[in-house]
Amino acid sequence: MNLIVDKIDENSRQVLVQTRTYADRTQDHFIQSIITEEKQFLLKNVNKVINKQTHIESYSVQYALACDHEVSGAFYVCKVCKNLTSCRRCHNETYDHKFEYFQIACKFCAKTQQMGKICINCDQVLASQICQFCPLLTSIEPVIKPLFHCISCNTCRIGKKNDFQHCNNCDKCIKKSNFATHNCVKISGNCPICLDEMSQNCQILHCGHQIHVFCFKNYGKLTCPICLKIGICGERREKWKLKQIRKRQFFMFKMQNCKALCRECEREFYGVFSSNCGVWCANCQCFNCQVVGDAKDGEAIEGGDFRSVSLDSVNTFIDRNFTPKESYKMIEMNNFRNEAELLEMAQFLNEYMIILMNQGKAIK
Repeated sequence: MNLIVDKIDENSRQVLVQTRTYADRTQDHFIQSIITEEKQFLLKNVNKVINKQTHIESYSVQYALACDHEVSGAFYVCKVCKNLTSCRRCHNETYDHKFEYFQIACKFCAKTQQMGKICINCDQVLASQICQFCPLLTSIEPVIKPLFHCISCNTCRIGKKNDFQHCNNCDKCIKKSNFATHNCVKISGNCPICLDEMSQNCQILHCGHQIHVFCFKNYGKLTCPICLKIGICGERREKWKLKQIRKRQFFMFKMQNCKALCRECEREFYGVFSSNCGVWCANCQCFNCQVVGDAKDGEAIEGGDFRSVSLDSVNTFIDRNFTPKESYKMIEMNNFRNEAELLEMAQFLNEYMIILMNQGKAIK
């Protein structure tokens, strides 16, 4: 195997070597020794493969002059401070004034110029998509991430223009498939996460509250940060409901009766709390509930008291969720002779499920 190796400065570049091998361990150790002993070298190319069963690929990664938000071959020049920035978001987070577009500067030759896809000085490609109105430069191909400019919104949107329709009341573009059923709310106020204005990239949650798309994505939760209701809409909400129902069909652990408040329908009821699922609301068919107190004696427990589960209920649960052969084995292993509490049943099922997973058996 012939390797073309060039010595480089260790602090100036970051080296990533991806190695795929299907040969024996000796070839693996051979490749690892190259990476370990020659840390100051960069593997640029592999001319040949060791044998037919081995394939090695080597890559080099260099530091890019860009940010996490936009990737292009040019900097933006601010009209106010004349500073260079990779995107307006980074500029607004760094300085005490908002970004105002003036010109762009090529990252290859530092030539300042007007907006364009190709540099007028070095003929380098600066972007694959541009918007003269925003302005915006991006090197992401339209096949991967298409962009279009909406004149009514006065901003660029992700997607194809024919798939969206502008709503004058919401002042945003809505997918045509969701336009008839979307939650139409006039955009106003500030974002509850970053406290910035809601003029651009606003998302209306299912509860009616407004939030930036970027802020809701980084928020990392499906609930609204204001009312704690589930904020997703459309197909994502239906999939979430199905997951909640499937979650309840499975078993729950460390259960106790409690008084709960549903965040979706805002009603109080007496239910059963479990440590791994929470409290189930039969009205909303979800676990988005909050425990507000203890259950009183004599109160009707929604879904039934967890302490009144019989052996027949345990066996029925097993028969519905497992094959006959596995059900027989579980009932045989289970040494219940009297009434069984749900906590004991859940603990037993949990131990048996771990056994099945370790054996690689399919669980229905």
